[in-house]
Amino acid sequence: MASHAHYANAATISQASEVKSALHWLSSNENADGSFESYGQIPTPGAALALWLNDSHSAQAAKSFAWIASQLDNSSSYTWGEADIPGAMLYTLAASNNIVLLHNFSSVSPELGAYQQQSSGFIGYYAQSPDGSYAQVTTSVDTAMALCGMS
Repeated sequence: MASHAHYANAATISQASEVKSALHWLSSNENADGSFESYGQIPTPGAALALWLNDSHSAQAAKSFAWIASQLDNSSSYTWGEADIPGAMLYTLAASNNIVLLHNFSSVSPELGAYQQQSSGFIGYYAQSPDGSYAQVTTSVDTAMALCGMS
């Protein structure tokens, strides 16, 4: 019968292989501009952080960080549709020590703060009202991600 150490070692080898495979997949699915997927504002922060955590000198992560900063610097980009997206992007730049990539840092925090409601939560997606109209609503994910970005 195999020992517990044998199974633990096999799991570690398997996990390392799985991580390497997933990082390879991310690397081969990055867009030329550094974003990921069609609406890059949502998946790019997480993908960039994963690449950077594996290799803090990753050229691909650096390209993604530059793309993220360009989106935050552009107040008319899709980034600014709800609070969670700029919050996640700002957190990613701060966690990776890339906040210096922002050209308009002084305007980013007030733009994010503008999503905070009197209830103290942050607005995000559009929910349908009983009358059929849509309005942005305060959500836990928007509030949490905005706070991550602002901290």
